[in-house]
Order: sequence, then C-alpha cells, then structure tokens
Amino acid sequence: MSKKLDELFQKYAYSTQQKYQLRLADEKRLDLDIIKNPKYDWEQMREIRLCMEYNIDPSALCDYNIPSDSMEKIRIHLFEKAGIYKENNEIIQRKRLKRFILCFLLLIMISGTAAIMYVNRDYIMLYFENINFELNCQKVDIGISKIKNIDYTAYIKNYDKKNKLILPNTKINDIGNYTVTYKIKNGVKTKEEHLIVHVYDDIKPIINLSTTSLVIQEGTNISPSKYIVSAIDNIDGDLRKDIKIESNVKVNVPGNYKIVYRVRDTEKNEEKKQIVVTVKKNESSTINNDFPGSSNKKDTKQQNRPIRKTAKDKIFYFKTIGDADKIYKQAEKYAKSMIILKKARGYEIKPFKKDSINVGWKVSFE
Repeated sequence: MSKKLDELFQKYAYSTQQKYQLRLADEKRLDLDIIKNPKYDWEQMREIRLCMEYNIDPSALCDYNIPSDSMEKIRIHLFEKAGIYKENNEIIQRKRLKRFILCFLLLIMISGTAAIMYVNRDYIMLYFENINFELNCQKVDIGISKIKNIDYTAYIKNYDKKNKLILPNTKINDIGNYTVTYKIKNGVKTKEEHLIVHVYDDIKPIINLSTTSLVIQEGTNISPSKYIVSAIDNIDGDLRKDIKIESNVKVNVPGNYKIVYRVRDTEKNEEKKQIVVTVKKNESSTINNDFPGSSNKKDTKQQNRPIRKTAKDKIFYFKTIGDADKIYKQAEKYAKSMIILKKARGYEIKPFKKDSINVGWKVSFE
C-alpha cells in the first residue's frame, strides 16, 4: 500500500468495497485522485478504474450523480469505440491456440513417456518394490574384547538375498554406545536399518608380580606389597592402590602358604594372582632373607683359609614378568660356582630395585 493510499484511508471513511477498489487502482499505479471522492459508490469507482486501466479517458464518468449502471453502459461504449473488446478477443484467440499447442505437445510427451515406461517396466517396478529387511533386535551389548570379531550378520532376522546387503563399517575402538547402519539395495533404491551397539569393558586388569614363589627362613618377616610390580587396567589405568591382599603366611611355622592379590576395575572385572610362600626351618649355614632362596652362604672350610675375593658382583635382570624365581636360580648358580672356584668366601643375593621397583637379583660376594 502506497503512502498516498494510506493518507486517503486516514482522511476519508470509505466502505470495505470502496477500499478494495482503491487498492486495486493503487496496485496498478493509477491516478487515485480521479476516484478518491468518497461520494462515488464502489461500483462507480470500479467503472472509472476500468477505464483508466485500459487507458480510456474516464472524464465522461467522473460525476457521482451518474448511476453505476449508466456508467457501465458509457464505459462499454467507450471500450467498443477504442476497439478494446476486439483486441481482447484476439488475445483470447491467441491464448486458445497456445493452449491447444501445449495440450498437443503434452499428449505427445505423455505417449512417449508411457512407451518408455512400458519398455523399462521391470526396472521401474523396482521403485515401487517393498524391500524386505529386518533385524532381530534394536540394541546389543558386546564386550570390548570381542568387538574386533563382531559378526553383524548374526543380528539379521531376514532379508531378500537377491538384493545387495551392505554391512556396517563403523569403527569402534572404545566403550560407549554406537549406532551402526545396515543398507540393502535392490538396484534403484536403498533401505537402511540401524542397530545400537553398547560396548562395555570386559577386560580384566593385569597384575604383574616380581615373583610367583618365595622361599624364606622361619621367623623372616615379609611385606607382600613389595612384590607388586604393577596393576594396569585398559580403561582405569593404574590400579595398584586398589589391590586387595589376602595372606595366610605364618612366618614362625614352617610350611607352604599363599599370598593372594585381587583387584577389580569399575566394571567389576576381577583379576587374581598369587605367590606361593615356603617357610623353611632355620639352618645354621643360611642367613635369613625375605626373598626366594636369599642366603649368605659361607663355606666354613674356606673361612679357615685365606681366600681372596676375586668374584665380581653381578645383577641378574628379570626378562619377563613372573620369572623372578627362575632368574633367582640363575643368580644362585652363579654365586655357588664362584664359591666352588674359591673366588669368594661367601655370597648374598638381594633384590635389585630401580625406581622403587624390583627389576632383578643382585649377587654380592665376600
């Protein structure tokens, strides 16, 4: 609505029909001053507007005392004189011819399309075919240790094997919920089904101990926690502080005992390791030590002889977790060989630590 029309609406109290005629004139950018007189009824306004619309001088109609039906007759006479109707008839004839041509072309196109559809009817029917594909569940729970070997076909209830099936290829590397997508194609369209895969932690923590067995002398105190090398979980990380230790060792009573180490991660996956402890009676030739077979053996005969220490102290490192007992035997064998060769009077085998962790056995000679 133009500013001028807005001013007219504010100045005069037009009826709804008069306002409509003024709006039509305003939309076609006609001179509103010619029909703004509120004394014109809406039909008179219409006749004047139609004259202006067809570039006919409306001055013969601009008298509100002329009835609207008389105005209409005058307008028709003016239109006939100006050849408006003849021109309109020609326009109508051209429009009819155009419609006929368009209808003819449309008919040709429809016929051609129908022929093409008939030739390719089997292919086209694939667009309307119902693709049958169904999963037997919407959600599955799988442990992270099994995710690499997941068989997605196990969750398919049924499908038409003539269609192409594309299994999910979503990469899953951690715990959590994943939405994987199945696709099945019939050649022209694709159907998708989604499966929620809940991956949970089913991997036990790993407890590494410096040994699996201990031999101690009667009365030797031991600290079970010192044999813990590490406790690692794939999700929770370091769990050494969460290890629970159960021990039935009686250091003053010779016999066989066990120290049991247990740890759980947040998913309640539990790992258990143990150390077998053998408590031996005291022997005069052995100095007590709280590690497997640790001793300070001295040949009494050698003590009576002046033996010069030529044997070199040596460290025997653990090669793998849990082989502490095996490495101890190697260290002991070496120590005894030096005594036999009279290169030392006695020896002592103690744990060798690095960064507060037992990494091997150290043989020291006297």
